[in-house]
Amino acid sequence: MEQERFKMWATNAAAFGQGRGSLDYRFRELPEELDPMRMLLGNLYYTLHEYVAAANIARLDGRLGLGTEDGSSRTRLKTFDYDEALDSIHSSIDWLHRLSNLLRRAGVANQNMRAKSYNMVDLDEDGLKFFFESLISRDFPSLSEQLKSRMASTMVERYRRILYRRARLRSGLGQQESIGSEAGPKKPAPARTSPSQLKAKIAPVPSTEKTRQPGNLLAAPSPSIFSSNTRTDPNPSVYRAYAASAVSKARSVALNQTAELLLPPPPSACRTGPNFVCDFCCIILDSRVGKDDALWKKHMQQDLDPYICLFDRCNVPHDMYSTSKEWLHHMREEHLVKWRCSATDHDDVLDFCTKEELAEHMSSGHPNTFDEELLPYVLDACRISSAVVFESCPFCGQSLDAIEEHVSHHLRYLALKSLPWPEIADEV
Repeated sequence: MEQERFKMWATNAAAFGQGRGSLDYRFRELPEELDPMRMLLGNLYYTLHEYVAAANIARLDGRLGLGTEDGSSRTRLKTFDYDEALDSIHSSIDWLHRLSNLLRRAGVANQNMRAKSYNMVDLDEDGLKFFFESLISRDFPSLSEQLKSRMASTMVERYRRILYRRARLRSGLGQQESIGSEAGPKKPAPARTSPSQLKAKIAPVPSTEKTRQPGNLLAAPSPSIFSSNTRTDPNPSVYRAYAASAVSKARSVALNQTAELLLPPPPSACRTGPNFVCDFCCIILDSRVGKDDALWKKHMQQDLDPYICLFDRCNVPHDMYSTSKEWLHHMREEHLVKWRCSATDHDDVLDFCTKEELAEHMSSGHPNTFDEELLPYVLDACRISSAVVFESCPFCGQSLDAIEEHVSHHLRYLALKSLPWPEIADEV
């Protein structure tokens, strides 16, 4: 079991890969994480080396007839603590996975930047955007034209990112050395380190759990891409996946049911082997993830990036967010911030759009009221952010108590609609 977990880590991290996709190349950008990785691998090597040494000595004693009377050869093996060794190996591999996830998250932004220039072969990008715009207009006719265009652009970009990951995975498979080969990687220098000591060197891994949204409107991964019949370009079967839905244009009551129909099933590989490849993030996952619906949904939350800013004027209109927390934080901090004058001699509340406007008001309207040195602190104290992001749904116009969750349903619905589906019929 631990061997399979180590193989999974090595493959996902491209530990034996070459070029820009390799683990070695990523450490050039994050050299501070190299020492913890060395210590973890050194701990694994040291533990395994201890066992092999004890076993070899016992085997040699047996061949030479030594220690048979007093049982010294058996004693050598008995002094090796198997439980402690297994715990150490298990903990070290856990930390390897955590550190690998940390490196992967740090590289996601760079990967998405490279995906922008990826050429989707045999695909009319303008036609795909027009198709998504038509889908949005059909389901949400009251949405502004500006937001329709923005949503369609991000749907195309999400589509492109996934195709880029698949193409990158295929090109990297040929570069990967066999994990079980006799040559293997170079052995790290023995450096025994207790996994508990690594907490001081490895940054805590942020929780990937998303803000809970009703209905679990999440996508499940589509089948494995290793089939030789799978292509990265769209085809008629892909567009058939976008057939007219039963979702009402004015209501979202049936949205959760429709979302369940949009979820691609787990790849069949999760039922036949210890691990499989997710068709969206293109990393190897434990088969338990594919067999458990809750784990599928939790994993897919990391792959959808369904949230985008819904304000007309935005400096980053096409940025996609993986969590509703990040999404709401952006809108509250970038679009709903005001600076309110704290002076009590106003009949009405005075709000300003920028800090500079309030500073000018304080200097001209309340001279000598505040010490100039304290003015920056006063301005920071006057900064307020509205808790209410939406008065009504920009998609359907409804006004609800849980309006943020309601809007998030629409965004995740469209994110699911923009996922490229597999071509193989029996996998859908």
